[in-house]
Amino acid sequence: MSAGIQLIGASGAWQADESFASLALRIQGTAKFSTVTGAPPFNLAVTAQVTAQGDAPVIAVRADFAIVLTGCYVNGTTWQWSFAAPDNAQDGHNAGREFAWFVFDRPLDLGSQAGLQVFDAQGRMTFDGMQRYLRVAGVVPGSQGGQPGSLDFPGITTAMIFTRVAIVTSVFQPTPGSPYVDQVSFSGARVDGTSVRVVSFSAHFLQGIVPPGGPYPAIPAGDVLVADVSNY
Repeated sequence: MSAGIQLIGASGAWQADESFASLALRIQGTAKFSTVTGAPPFNLAVTAQVTAQGDAPVIAVRADFAIVLTGCYVNGTTWQWSFAAPDNAQDGHNAGREFAWFVFDRPLDLGSQAGLQVFDAQGRMTFDGMQRYLRVAGVVPGSQGGQPGSLDFPGITTAMIFTRVAIVTSVFQPTPGSPYVDQVSFSGARVDGTSVRVVSFSAHFLQGIVPPGGPYPAIPAGDVLVADVSNY
């Protein structure tokens, strides 16, 4: 921008801008993976959903087991994200396990009476010094030398933002009239101590996310954006 206010940190990163909203922490919580029924008794995956209100929110998740974003559904200002995790003897049983989530979006006007506030030309808030913001710590590549990527982030609490969704490879009904079952391959990630690791799986089954159709395209593993959620 050629006019207006900008705040730039010592590293050169923009902290606040009159024309672009900084992404503030709007809501956080936990979600639990449910048990899938009616799917084949092998390579099962379980699902969970998170719903929040927002303009154009970004969701970060934290789990010490493999998790992947399978889709996002938008209805007006209501956003629902769907996640999956493996649930079988080979890859680990995750039905009933919880993960933490953090939703970031344009900051709300909370009526703060102290600190810096920045508004755009339409009067919408783009920054409020009393709120907490999305802090990007780094990017874990989906693949490193043909292997799933991994990076260490010592001294911070990390959460993961996925840049791709799981790949649906086929959809079928185990028996006539039963719920449809999706076969998915995915590149998920998990928090492993101070590291964030990409984890790849193939031919896992979960219930009823995508209707029958196809063909379904092959999508390469995506990078994982890592957020610093220390003390959030």
